[in-house]
Amino acid sequence: MQSPGPGANRQASPRGQNRTEIIVSTEPTGGDHNAEVVPLHPDGPQPPDPALLPAVPGETAPAEATPQAVAEQAKVIYADLTRAGERRPVIPVPLQRGNFRGTVESFAALQWHRSRYHGLRLVFYVLAALVWAVIGVGYLALRQVRWWWLTEQHELRSQAVVSGDSREWMRLHKEAKETRRIRGYVLLGEVFALVLAGVLLARFASWQAQAAAVAAVVAAGARFGRPEGHRIVGPAVIPPDYSPPTHEIISRALGSLNISQINAVLKPDKEGRAAGIRFISDVMRDGPGWSCQLDLPHGVSVSTILARREDLASGLRRPLSATWPAGVPQEHPGRMDLWVGMHDISRQKQPPCPLIKARQTDLFDVIPFGTDPRLRPVKVPMFEVNWLIGASPGQGKTGAVRVLGCAAALDPVADLWIHELAGKGDLEPLAKVCHRYTSGLDDEAIAYAADSARLLRGETERRSAMFKKLKGSGAMPDGKVTRELAARHKELRPLVAIFDEVQNLLTGKQHGEQAAEDLAYVIRVGRAMGIIAVLSTQRPDAKIVPTSVTGLIISRFCLMVPDQPANDVVLGTSSYRRGYDATVFRPKLDAGLGWLKGGEEGIPQICRTYYLNIPDTERIAARARDMRDRGGATPAATRSATATADGARAPGGSAGSAPATSTASSSRCSAGRIAKPCPRSSGRPKSTSPKMAAGWPPRWPSSARASPSLPWPRSCSATWCCSPCARRCSPW
Repeated sequence: MQSPGPGANRQASPRGQNRTEIIVSTEPTGGDHNAEVVPLHPDGPQPPDPALLPAVPGETAPAEATPQAVAEQAKVIYADLTRAGERRPVIPVPLQRGNFRGTVESFAALQWHRSRYHGLRLVFYVLAALVWAVIGVGYLALRQVRWWWLTEQHELRSQAVVSGDSREWMRLHKEAKETRRIRGYVLLGEVFALVLAGVLLARFASWQAQAAAVAAVVAAGARFGRPEGHRIVGPAVIPPDYSPPTHEIISRALGSLNISQINAVLKPDKEGRAAGIRFISDVMRDGPGWSCQLDLPHGVSVSTILARREDLASGLRRPLSATWPAGVPQEHPGRMDLWVGMHDISRQKQPPCPLIKARQTDLFDVIPFGTDPRLRPVKVPMFEVNWLIGASPGQGKTGAVRVLGCAAALDPVADLWIHELAGKGDLEPLAKVCHRYTSGLDDEAIAYAADSARLLRGETERRSAMFKKLKGSGAMPDGKVTRELAARHKELRPLVAIFDEVQNLLTGKQHGEQAAEDLAYVIRVGRAMGIIAVLSTQRPDAKIVPTSVTGLIISRFCLMVPDQPANDVVLGTSSYRRGYDATVFRPKLDAGLGWLKGGEEGIPQICRTYYLNIPDTERIAARARDMRDRGGATPAATRSATATADGARAPGGSAGSAPATSTASSSRCSAGRIAKPCPRSSGRPKSTSPKMAAGWPPRWPSSARASPSLPWPRSCSATWCCSPCARRCSPW
């Protein structure tokens, strides 16, 4: 290779820091042409092209980058360290454990409907098939005749006649005669075969084979006889008038929100290409709907989409209650899990509550509470968690309280206090396992609930002193109440205090201010000591339920409320602005549906509570009472009617105060009258012997068990009876 002369021009690459040089000589080199020299292996390290280096946010490349600076920039890389990749489920989502039962039930219900629908119309199907089969046989015979007679040649012979070509006509005529002769033999063979098959079938075949042959002939004839597009068997289920969501439909719906960042990635560039939405997974069936995960553009969070859920549902052309975007907190705020239901959520069949068949619950673990829109079970923590439940009247507030009360009743190491301040008796079946129970709207019931708040404060102070002793002795290494510690020290048993319609207590002129102060103290301090407060109200107003009471409550459940202030009182400030809007729920149709804050997943989610009617609640309470009787954990008020108002501390109370357990003069029935322990209750001993009062199961006398004249069963369904009832049902 010849070196360039002095007149050579060095032309640099368009990129200033290219690794190669193109040297063009303009002087003759002893030949007829100029030489172009390209060094194949340049000496020394060459700096990389800055245009090929990864960009650093907030920095721009200098006008003349030195090799050292460029090398330092080249070390900057980006890596996604959050996950190793999306792993698809090994078992399909419809067949997973949580969805398998629903999938089988849905499939079985669909097939059962189809069988009934078609079974009722079976006779008409058979008649229609026979009619179309006769038409089909005639149509097939006509086709065979036309094939035999070679009708397709008629046009050619007609053309020969018109043109006057007798020779061509004669040739076509002879060819047609020969073809008809051959096809006639074939047609005779077909007829002979059909007749022979019919004779053999009628002579030697069984009736099952004959029926199968007739069915096959009828089906084939009907298939050829019916018009195109006409169905003999109509569909039992009309297909829905919507299409399953696709990536294109979801992208179009997100684009309709008119968010600038989304518009930017959906807008095509000059070459007609668009970045688009990044979908992490395909659209797949998930319960009674479809779901997929996607990454929103930079700067757009899931809460922004959630706040515009109504516009998103309009873009998807789906009902508002069937469109639920949710975040994926373990990833980043822009990762969205979108679920689109097949139909309105009010048409979904709620699965039965697991508490109906549960033998026992554990308040130190999570408990079943409801289901999400995908019909997946939703579990909530109960221990060391206070609850606030708010809703308009008739929206399922008491039903949610009933689920929590039944879960507490099925844990034998938990004590239960219930104050139903609406006077309707919705929680009365749980009275048989309560240490304190009242139901009513009068002053006496309100005073009883206020006394419970005072006792809870005293119990909190007593447990605080006991905590110090146990921590000092090393008996509480974790610094909190555990199930083993509660079983060993009955003074530390979890205590669940339910105040239904708590606004009636807090707005009372005589007891409201002190009760609010006591409840605020219990909620602030008693949580760590095993005292759980459950407050429900149909008037979520900051003036009625002060923030000193609700400010430290973690678990909140808001069903339909009328306005934004009520929504934010229950769920917390700015919840409405962030998209957690309970005002969009419909009265009655969405009863039991609400926003759950503080559930097992740790983020607000939509949940429909399990529905427990009064008979189901009575069965759960009876099972809980029987379990407590066997374990010696029956409330003292039902074991003995001995009064403890002389100042001695009862279980759960403090010395010198009124008893924490209700006595014959402190409980109330749903009618508002003074209630007494019912002598028919399985936990009410007719003897006051020490062994009976200590919690031993009572035994009915053999004469009472054998007497056919006693109309009542062995155990009464109610623990408390009002005075006239007590006189009426008492056998002694």
